[in-house]
This record gives sequence, C-alpha cells and structure tokens, in this order.
Amino acid sequence: MTPTTTDTRTQTAAQPDRWLREQYAAEHFERGAIVIENTFMQTDAGGRTPLVAYVHEGLVRGVWHRDKIAPTSRATALVAGDGCWIGVDAFKHGENLFRYQALAPTVATILPMSSLKIEAPRAVVVHAMENLARDWCTAVSLLSLGNQTLTCRAMVLLHHMSRVHPRPEIEVRQQDLADMLGVARQSLQPVLKRLASGGLIDLGYGEIVVADSGRLFDELRRGRRPVPPTTAAARDAGATAPPARG
Repeated sequence: MTPTTTDTRTQTAAQPDRWLREQYAAEHFERGAIVIENTFMQTDAGGRTPLVAYVHEGLVRGVWHRDKIAPTSRATALVAGDGCWIGVDAFKHGENLFRYQALAPTVATILPMSSLKIEAPRAVVVHAMENLARDWCTAVSLLSLGNQTLTCRAMVLLHHMSRVHPRPEIEVRQQDLADMLGVARQSLQPVLKRLASGGLIDLGYGEIVVADSGRLFDELRRGRRPVPPTTAAARDAGATAPPARG
C-alpha cells in the first residue's frame, strides 16, 4: 500500500528524533540557558564545523549576532520549537550567525553539522532543510514588519509560537516577548491585555496561553483589532457594537 502524502510527512518528521536518539544523547536546558552560541567543534581533520541542534521539546529563541550582521537590530530573527532544527543556517553561511537561548525548559540534541551532512539519513537532512526554508520564514518576517503596529507584530509572533510549540501554554515571560519584538515591556503590556480581553490569549504567571490559535490567525488575516467575544458575536449578528478601545 502506497503511503499518503500526510503519512510520508509524518514519517519524515519522526526520522530526526529516532535517528538522533540512537546516535547522540539529548540534553536538557533550563529557561535562559544558551543552547548554541556561534561555536565550533574540532574535527579529526583539524578543521572546524559549526554546531546544529534538534529541539525534541521546548522553545528556543535565535538572536542575530549584532557584531556580524545586525548591529542595530533588537528584534528576534527566529523562534524554534518542538521538532525544529536550529543552527542549520550554517548550511548557507558556513557558521552559526545566531545565539540560541532556551525560552522554556527545552530538550535538544546538539551535533556537529558535518555529522548531519555526512551520516544522517536523507529524510533527516531534508527535514532540516525544510525547517530552514519554511518554518522560520514567519519569525524572520518579524524583522520586516517594522512599519506595522505593535499589535500586529505581537499577534504574528504569538501565532508562530503556537505553531512550533503545540501545547497551548507557552512558558514565556512578557519580558521575553518584548525582547523578541524589540520594544520595552511597558509598551507591550497594554497590547497583551487587549489581546487577553479579546479572548485571544490568557496571561498567567510566567506563561501565555494561546486560547484559540485559529481565531488569532483569522483576526490577524482580516486586519481587525481584537475585540471581546461578546462584542464580536453582536457584530457578526448584524447588531451595532461599540468600537474597540486602545
């Protein structure tokens, strides 16, 4: 029986976890720990090869190295979560251009890129390339949204984080979100409160719950400001609803 496209993708996604656990030990990182930081391993041939890592579970923030390519940027370039690769930008640049930091308790396997290129099964390499080309583009786009409202940028970031971190509770602090968006926490607070009052997120101690990622995406796509569910229901029913404030 020929597997369907969905079955094939599921099998491909399972390949990295299975192969890595057989070849390398997974490591545990507490919130705030550095997973990779522009570091190299010495090879037997005396050369240098960048490190890469596969995130089995958790959430990792990748920050540009300012002295190399983004001296004035304060925003985060990417966010990786369950089943994502980090460090594979080195396939393009020949070195890791990010500092990768755990935003939540994270389990990851670190290995030299040479091992990924030479020893890994084809399905594992393809999965890493798909991460590089597709999964990060949403987060990278945050750097190009500077002319958009902070609400829009925050919604894009939260939606992407909910995709790479499939559990609804995202163990990230408001200060972390502000750092990723390149703004002060005091500027982000009213935005998050407005999203919470609109029923899109719940704010907890040291975590944010994306209550309905589908609705978050719909509001973002329509360009609407989040409004409380009762107001939205009245509006959709054709009733006159008070405008959203803030």
